[in-house]
Amino acid sequence: MTTPFDLGDKVAIVTGSSRSIGRASAEAMARLGAKVVVSSREADACEAVARGIRESGGEAAVVPCNISHKDEAAALVAETLCIYVVGCPPPCTNRQG
Repeated sequence: MTTPFDLGDKVAIVTGSSRSIGRASAEAMARLGAKVVVSSREADACEAVARGIRESGGEAAVVPCNISHKDEAAALVAETLCIYVVGCPPPCTNRQG
């Protein structure tokens, strides 16, 4: 994509993106090439937005979050890093007998 607004090497966390301006922002950033994390308190609505982005050829993940809760906001950033930046560690099991 050749535009001064190319976001091809960026990851965008868009809170409140299950509807309205947040949704439009997430969709616009995806069109410009960003990998988008769709987030709001409404997981099902976020999934619908992410599905639409993916169907349009974009990349999107869903991380539900109520950003008024500090622990959820921190988890949103950590999960985003896990998905798009550093990778997620494999699940661990303890089989100690």
